[in-house]
Amino acid sequence: MADVARRLRGDFTLAVVQNVGTVALAVATSVLIARTLGPAGNGQYAIAVLLPSLLVVFTNLGVPSANAYFIASGRISLDLALRVSLRLWLGLSIVGLVIALAIVLGGASFFPGVSPTWLALALVAFPAALLGAFMVSLLHGLADFPRFYAGVLAGPAFTLIFVVVLVRLLPWGALGAILAFAAGQLAGAAVVLVLLRHHRDRKHQGGGKEPWRNYARLCLDFGWKSHVSNVLTYLNYRADLFLVNFLMSPAAAGIYLVAVQIAERLWITASSASEVILPRLARSYARDARETVLTPIVSRWVFSASLLGAAVLALLGHLLILILFGEKFLAADIALLWLLPGVAVASLRKIAASDVAARGRPELNMVTAAVVVVVNIAGNLLFIPIYGIAGAAIASTVANSLGAGLQVIIYARQSGQPWWRMVVWEKSDWRLLRDLVPLARGTGGNSPRGGK
Repeated sequence: MADVARRLRGDFTLAVVQNVGTVALAVATSVLIARTLGPAGNGQYAIAVLLPSLLVVFTNLGVPSANAYFIASGRISLDLALRVSLRLWLGLSIVGLVIALAIVLGGASFFPGVSPTWLALALVAFPAALLGAFMVSLLHGLADFPRFYAGVLAGPAFTLIFVVVLVRLLPWGALGAILAFAAGQLAGAAVVLVLLRHHRDRKHQGGGKEPWRNYARLCLDFGWKSHVSNVLTYLNYRADLFLVNFLMSPAAAGIYLVAVQIAERLWITASSASEVILPRLARSYARDARETVLTPIVSRWVFSASLLGAAVLALLGHLLILILFGEKFLAADIALLWLLPGVAVASLRKIAASDVAARGRPELNMVTAAVVVVVNIAGNLLFIPIYGIAGAAIASTVANSLGAGLQVIIYARQSGQPWWRMVVWEKSDWRLLRDLVPLARGTGGNSPRGGK
């Protein structure tokens, strides 16, 4: 048990470091683009890269989730999952590009203020981003977190490098930022393929010699359930940005984007925990579906950290916007304040959804996702004309809070645990906190009781 806890802490620490690194790269990229292009250019860039990002979400059919689940549970070999993923990637890339062409042709009406040519150039990122998502999910299923996180970091790192060159050194404006995004995705996908070579000769037990079509059917049967949930979740996260641009202007979208980018940094802890516990829970539930220890503990600590982070950002958000983005973006302050409660509460949803997916029931997450996206879109349509970008933030917080409550109820019914165990600290949490304090101060030695 001690070894398991030690590995879990190590993987979680690595996950936090990776997510902090991703945030640092994303913030640096965002600041550089926003300060160089201003609100209007920042909004045009955000809307242009939204198209390939949406295509990745809509066309992946839940293959990354299925890969992670089936490899982690030991039912499928890496070799089989890789062969199926590459075949599905090729077909889905072709379908996605055809759909994208139709969207770009109507770009003037769907994406006001953004050149159709820029939208078309942004599409170069789509096949690369889809391939990267498929390949990195294999590393996730293997629980090879060092290579998994290196693969996740590669795209943002290369994007920042290209932004420095194309936006700062060569003043190509919003076009340069779009090209930098596409080039970053291409380079990131190449890095993930190189990282996978380490595992190519290592086969997981189970299904290694099956015909690829067998796993393709199994993968898509599981994947579509996760896929619908992921699509709806992504729409919930980005519908407000699209509607701010549609109902207001690219400049308003650029300002609102700053608030979203800062608020979503609260998900560092929740995202890290979700990534680490998913393969472990999948393996655990394959042996005993009654295991109920890990998820409530992780949820309580993640939720507490998110609330603390929200309070800090509420106090420092105005100053942070001024220092990082400049006076032109100070209007994002009020939107940030309205976003923070919903983002903090949404951390509960991330942990509970990972647990439900690890139980092999990803379709249950669709219920929450569907309700949340409908409430969010309706709220945006109602509040944006009245309150502007603050209205979009209010709608997002209402939707995220509702989604967190529904997801916790679903988890409670699946696990047989009372819902309050996800949020209310227990004696074990206080004991753990008491033990961690001296360790953090460097006085604990090797023993959780002070080295005695």
